[in-house]
Amino acid sequence: MAEYVTGFCYLNPESELKNDSLAEHYLISAAEKFNPRAMGLLSVYYFQKGIENEKLKIQALVWAEIAGAYDPAFNATTTRILIRSYLNEKELSEVENILKDKKSKYDKINLDAFYKLNKQIKSTEKESEKTKIPENKYNLIENPYRDWVYRWKLREFECDTMYYTSQIEPAVIDSALNKISKSRTFEISFLYNNDNLKTFDITKDEQNYLIKELKQLKNHRWAAGMFPYSKCLEQREIQPTFNITENLQTENEKNMCSIVYTFSKPIFIRNGTIALYLDQKRYRTNYTQLEFGFYKLENNHWGKIANVYQYYEEQKN
Repeated sequence: MAEYVTGFCYLNPESELKNDSLAEHYLISAAEKFNPRAMGLLSVYYFQKGIENEKLKIQALVWAEIAGAYDPAFNATTTRILIRSYLNEKELSEVENILKDKKSKYDKINLDAFYKLNKQIKSTEKESEKTKIPENKYNLIENPYRDWVYRWKLREFECDTMYYTSQIEPAVIDSALNKISKSRTFEISFLYNNDNLKTFDITKDEQNYLIKELKQLKNHRWAAGMFPYSKCLEQREIQPTFNITENLQTENEKNMCSIVYTFSKPIFIRNGTIALYLDQKRYRTNYTQLEFGFYKLENNHWGKIANVYQYYEEQKN
């Protein structure tokens, strides 16, 4: 546990000790002592590093599979499915070979589960039109439709409708405005991998531009039909929608089919390489988790670089 905590601290950008190399060293050491938290964090670490080096996404899935073998709760997350979506058949074969080699040490590795999940993904993609991810025509930084699909696709059911809101609540925009109006320096996101970058700073001109665009964002409305199998909701329609999905047959369906997505029109700066973006989800019983932050475009992939405003509610009973 001490090595996991040490690795975690070295990975944390808020720590003055942040050092990716040392973080990797201590997390691997902890994982070799069968610490499932270290295994899971390694999978996330390598997936983020995969932005810079595609080969590391293979290691990301390897550690996700090992983490799932030693902690069944890890399999309840979408991590393994998400990483898979970035790998081709050749890369999946490399993952298989690495898992076979590592099984001598990590004897809980379940290759049958690995094969089964791959087969399920292929089968689901063939059987359902809903699993076809539409083109990102709106320049969204995160893909809410992809998130929606991967939450239910392997649980042997399909959600009928993806829900998203037409507008952002003014209070959420005001919270981001308040942060940006008071500061031009923001803490680096935990998952952004750059040992040399301690803060993300914007210029005075950028600050003024972001303030202007955020104010205009209050009037922005998304249209209906942005995604297939979707329904665009007004704020007053959210709770009635949760009331309807509460009548679904199973607990899995009630949880996975009740998500309401809210996302902002990205505000771009620095020739389109930095974006300010809101990713918000409301879950069953109508509790909210949101992150309004800066994202950076690197190697054709958007990764969060800094948080501006975030809010997490606990699940309501």
